[in-house]
Amino acid sequence: GSKDKLSITFWVGLEEKEYEVLVSPQNTVSFSYIKNFNVTGFTPTELEEEFTAQLSKVFRDPFIKVEIPDNFKRAYTLSIFGAVRSLARQPTGPGIYALYGKERFSEFLARAGGHLEIADLTHVRLIRDRKTYFLNIFDALFRSDFRQDVIVEDGDVFFIPSKAEIKNRVFVMGEVARPGLFNFDKDISLLEAVISAGGPTVYGKARQVLVIRGSVERPETIKVDLTEIYQRGDFRKNIPLNSGDVVFVSKNIMGRIRNLVRAFGPFLQIAQLPSNFYDSTALPRYSGFPFRRDPAPSVEQIITTPQLPPAAAPWQGQSAK
Repeated sequence: GSKDKLSITFWVGLEEKEYEVLVSPQNTVSFSYIKNFNVTGFTPTELEEEFTAQLSKVFRDPFIKVEIPDNFKRAYTLSIFGAVRSLARQPTGPGIYALYGKERFSEFLARAGGHLEIADLTHVRLIRDRKTYFLNIFDALFRSDFRQDVIVEDGDVFFIPSKAEIKNRVFVMGEVARPGLFNFDKDISLLEAVISAGGPTVYGKARQVLVIRGSVERPETIKVDLTEIYQRGDFRKNIPLNSGDVVFVSKNIMGRIRNLVRAFGPFLQIAQLPSNFYDSTALPRYSGFPFRRDPAPSVEQIITTPQLPPAAAPWQGQSAK
């Protein structure tokens, strides 16, 4: 960070150069052929890799060593609180941790002991640079969707809420990108719930979305046309949801055709088996031995033979003496 001091040793062959550089208020450093390099978020090891890569364009096989003098050393830390598991090994559980290089939140969470069973991983709160963000870490851990599995930074504060703090739990089913159970710590509307599930798929019928609530014996069904909301701006259709509601996005005609193809696909393959079998086993029709011989001449066809030269006339003269 700003006003930190870096000790940089630079070798090219047997030649050694040492630099003592201060980080500028803009968090940049300059030395040798490195100009105004932003060091924000880098560890000394990562800076060595970056400087080596850049100086390799000028020098052959450079070697860089970056250190922070003892009197300038400042610990890079981050914090995590909430539903974090405390293990026998230490340090684990809620608290402050040292930052080691580039590390994603899922990796940091494992190092801190992991999450409790009551943890709500869909609404992990991150405070960074005085701004608050909400992350869905459940997708990273259980669905291999790492888009919100952020790289942790110096000064980050994470809070994992427990499910007891959940205000609304809504099921979003049918033709949406990510069907499942979604937890919210605030009041939620129909459009927000559908967007949280990734929105309707190409097979979804946005004009026919059902909200099912109430008891199993006496369920209440509400039909909503989502296109009235996001195409015409009629937010009266964007009804508030209650905890336990089920949102179901129906199939459009494309979805029904897809289901028919899936259902009758095996029968279509069986129906094509004779031609497929012949195509894969028969000899080529127009190569190899012919399947038909040329027809023999008919009885009416006259076969001619070449004419012989005329015979010589008998000799009538006298023989030579």
